[in-house]
Amino acid sequence: MFYSPRAAMIRSIATASAVVASCCLFHFSFAQAAEIEKPLIWQVSKNGTSGVAITTGVRLKTVYEPKIGVDTSIIATRAGTVDSSTLPMRLWGKIRLDDGRPVAVGATYLTADFDPNAGATSLFLQQTHNWIVTPSLDLGSSRVLKAHRISGEGAGLLASQRFDLSLSDFRTSVFTEASLDSLDWISTGSIGIEKKIFSGASLSASIINLTDTPQPAFNASFRRNW
Repeated sequence: MFYSPRAAMIRSIATASAVVASCCLFHFSFAQAAEIEKPLIWQVSKNGTSGVAITTGVRLKTVYEPKIGVDTSIIATRAGTVDSSTLPMRLWGKIRLDDGRPVAVGATYLTADFDPNAGATSLFLQQTHNWIVTPSLDLGSSRVLKAHRISGEGAGLLASQRFDLSLSDFRTSVFTEASLDSLDWISTGSIGIEKKIFSGASLSASIINLTDTPQPAFNASFRRNW
């Protein structure tokens, strides 16, 4: 058999490339699994024109994915200092009710929260569904039924529905949302667009209060798990 140094070199390069590709694939898969299993939750987003909303919590890696945490908001004055009268805090807990379907297809969650400053308590059921329309186009749906009570104002129900049309090639989604609150019989609607900048960070622009006085809204958020 005739030995060709050029052919041997090509085979060596191909073998080395396959090994490198396998290692990269293993590293990527491991990183994805580690991201899912990370127990600490931390998310920060813009709140209004001069505020920041922060969510912190802990998740347990079990079938029902229980999570507990705290939400708070920090709003600055025009002088740049923190307004101490605007530091609401909300305690929350969340658990998954179904254990059969992958989250990417759909899931059902039960959430309870308590705001000690406002004396507000709520319990809500959320159901999500996802459909793959094309390899680069997904349709998502989220519906929520919420029972809530506010001290001095009474109790009521809130129902909301949201649809997301996601374009994975552009890391962009278009969404629309509508809700109706029986406590004061106010209905709201919004439509907007969201762009993922990089892992955990996104920007969105929307028009809110479509049924009353439409106005623009802009939001930036960042989420990281440890």
